[in-house]
Amino acid sequence: MNKLKSLKVKIVLPVLLILIMVFFTSSFIIIDREYNDAKNALIDNSESYASLSVSNVIKNYLDYEAGIGFLKFSEIIYDLMKLNNDISRIQIVDVNGKIFFDSNEIEEGQYKENLYGERFLLDNESINRAAAFDHSTIINEKQNYIDIIQPYFDEWDRHDYSVRYIFSLSNLDNLKQEMYSTLLIYASVFIVISFLLIFILFNRFITSPVGDLIKGVRLMGEGELGFKIKVNSNDEIGELAAAFNKMSKELKESQDSLKNYSGNLEKLVTKRTEQLEDKSANLEKINKDLKKAREELNTLNKNLEKRIKERTKEVEQLLEQKDGFINQLGHDLKSPLTPMTILIPILEKQETDAKKKEILEVLNRNVEYMKNIAIKTLALAKLNSPKTKFNFEKLIS
Repeated sequence: MNKLKSLKVKIVLPVLLILIMVFFTSSFIIIDREYNDAKNALIDNSESYASLSVSNVIKNYLDYEAGIGFLKFSEIIYDLMKLNNDISRIQIVDVNGKIFFDSNEIEEGQYKENLYGERFLLDNESINRAAAFDHSTIINEKQNYIDIIQPYFDEWDRHDYSVRYIFSLSNLDNLKQEMYSTLLIYASVFIVISFLLIFILFNRFITSPVGDLIKGVRLMGEGELGFKIKVNSNDEIGELAAAFNKMSKELKESQDSLKNYSGNLEKLVTKRTEQLEDKSANLEKINKDLKKAREELNTLNKNLEKRIKERTKEVEQLLEQKDGFINQLGHDLKSPLTPMTILIPILEKQETDAKKKEILEVLNRNVEYMKNIAIKTLALAKLNSPKTKFNFEKLIS
């Protein structure tokens, strides 16, 4: 049997594929949900960081303008940025979008406005956000950053400055990659364990019982009737095995009965044949006596006809008894097989399951085989029975 077409492969593989699809689908949903939760948490933390640090940034910038020095101010901004691992850039701008300080200057050096000219935000949207009285947050998925502009209000609620914070989303990507790597590890373990469990359970509860059933059918097809399958379950397969055992037992009993009938028939036919031979020998002896007593027969014609009729009646009774026995025997042999020869082909046509249909085909062949044995046995018995007709008129003449 091709292993790819076996019942085990046809059931185990689809079940395993469904489990893998469910596992990966649920895992991707969980990863996407965790990623969105982490991103929302990062946005909330970034906005909280911006709202809490804006006053400190602007006040230190005003102190820097008052003369604390660029290095001291850069050190303060650097220490402030170390408090959040996701922040990558801080800009101090006014309501017109002019840039007074950029954290990139910490590494690149102080920007010389008298040499390079004034700096402004690059787009009108950013300038309008800097002039707004409410903070604004933009998430740029393509460039992988969060842009927050937080307005600053002095003690007289005057809005002259805003601080722009740029937060990187690279940590979220790293988190997502870690979750995917973990998913692959768990998926591999899940697939191996699921395959082993499905294989073991399927082999225990389905493949092994079906294999025993197939073995029993093959042995029955080879003529070994009475084979019994061990029933270990109460499910459909257990019921099928019990039905097979019952059928095997009944076929064995039918086979034994047929053998007994055949043996008894041979003995009875032999006995009847011997009796007929004895009768035939007696008739031959009478024929000789009749020839010798030909003259006496003329005078004893009436008595002779009476005796011949009596002898003929005895022979006819014996022949009738023999024919009745043969007919009764044929009826007894055919009766158990006739319903099976009718019902099994009907069940075979109605059955759609390939395995069950194969079993019914095997049973049908064996029943036909047994039926042919009965017919041949009956024909042999009839051939062995002598049907002798006597012409008494010729005998007398």
